[in-house]
Amino acid sequence: MLPSLVQGNRDSYGKRTTLLGSPISKGFTEKRNEEMKILPKMFDGYLKFQSLRRNSCTLLVGENNFKSWNPEKTLFEKFAVLFDNAEKSYNTFKAYGHIKNIENIILADGGYIKLDETYKFFANSMDVNVDPQQLAKIFLQCFTFIAKVVVPAMKKVGADDFSMVAIYALCLFKEDVADISDKTRETISKIKEEIIRDLHIYYRNKGIEETEVTIKICKILLLIPTLEHVGRLFHENFYLVDLFSMLDVPIAYKK
Repeated sequence: MLPSLVQGNRDSYGKRTTLLGSPISKGFTEKRNEEMKILPKMFDGYLKFQSLRRNSCTLLVGENNFKSWNPEKTLFEKFAVLFDNAEKSYNTFKAYGHIKNIENIILADGGYIKLDETYKFFANSMDVNVDPQQLAKIFLQCFTFIAKVVVPAMKKVGADDFSMVAIYALCLFKEDVADISDKTRETISKIKEEIIRDLHIYYRNKGIEETEVTIKICKILLLIPTLEHVGRLFHENFYLVDLFSMLDVPIAYKK
């Protein structure tokens, strides 16, 4: 367990007063290649997000920042839930990926939850309207899935900051969103091609052989369905607790 973290900290499920740190990335130290077009810029943005993690999470997940419609906001709106839970998973991987039996989940904003004391997380919230034990029973499956499935998957493929940014980019620029134009869909398709090229260059620059690069990228991309699944688990549980007014649910999970 990281000594700088205490369970009083809270992410977008509710509001707690303690401001604490999170595992901070060492950053992308590999030599940048001028051929890369998209991912380096997104990576820089991700590093800025990490430095303002608490406020960034609140803006993305906890508040309604998508009142007016345009393609960019529509994509971000669909992306918020996946990102929130992917960050939980990736933070946990960075902190505890070397441990066989993970007992804590690092949240998107840097706080943490102990799996065997999940109820304490909800007990300290101002937004809970029921017995915290009830909420713990509902959400424990989600947090356990991160510990037992997602983190080992990240360890197996050797996820790092740059590969996670690539995953986030591919999940952000989705062509199967209904409320976008054909022109936007066309642009998204081109962007995703550039993202894959950038990822290929990144691994090639790390000295990985050409054939192994393809395998490496395929393994990284296979994380996406797993991250989408954990996002669905949380979304379904938030829908349930919102239906019965058990918890003040973040805006992103009400969509």
